[in-house]
Amino acid sequence: MKKFSLLFLALAMLFAIVGCCNETTPPPAEDTFDGTDVADAQSFRAAVANGGQIRLTQDIALEDYIEIAEGVEIFGNGKTLTIACAQPDFGASGLFITSSDDVTIQNLTIKASSSYGAQMALIYLNGSSGNVTLENLVLDCNPDNVYSSPAFGIQTTYDVTSEIQIEGCSISNAKYGMYFNPISSSNVINNTITNTKYNGIVVAADNENYPCNNVVVGDNVLANVASENYPVVQYNCGIYIGKYVDNVSYWGNYVQLSPDSEDGVGIYVEQ
Repeated sequence: MKKFSLLFLALAMLFAIVGCCNETTPPPAEDTFDGTDVADAQSFRAAVANGGQIRLTQDIALEDYIEIAEGVEIFGNGKTLTIACAQPDFGASGLFITSSDDVTIQNLTIKASSSYGAQMALIYLNGSSGNVTLENLVLDCNPDNVYSSPAFGIQTTYDVTSEIQIEGCSISNAKYGMYFNPISSSNVINNTITNTKYNGIVVAADNENYPCNNVVVGDNVLANVASENYPVVQYNCGIYIGKYVDNVSYWGNYVQLSPDSEDGVGIYVEQ
């Protein structure tokens, strides 16, 4: 019996050693990128016009807005896109998203090189209907604090029907951090907004024909917002939720108003 036990133990150790030696290291994850690398303004514009996956390999400067009319995935790769936001009031600006297909933009720094007009934005959704995902972006709307009318960070017009996911983004030096006229079935989570002239986040819902439904605004950090101290509270708060809403939730948000915002409030919900 003792010999049998020793034999069994020896065989078990042998199999363990063989099994250990036969283990293979898993291969590294394959690069799933299957698109176009871009290094200058011309190639970036051409790639956006064609759609598909796009990856920046250099910092790029654009002298005018660029329309995103096709489905794209833009991988910023930690690079910087500098873009002018200089159009007449209510004109196209920044990354101007009109696509009916899905659009994803991630890991990109976007800076304004100029800014004037009432409704400029670094990311401007106008008539889009595809899903839009914005992740880990850094938006600087007024890099040197030289524009009296800085751009918005992100804005939607009334005819947008896209479901929008915004997460892990940082917006600074903006007129408004994010301004949504309509927005539905969307999430605005874990973003940072600093140094705004008016509100940090606006869910406007100011017209019964353009309600905002099924929206989450959560775990966002807003600091030094609403510095203009506008006399109407609708434009003098950290987060504004309009009247015509259904199932719009807001939780875990931190709001610090600008010292100049004497009459402002952190979060204002229209009744």
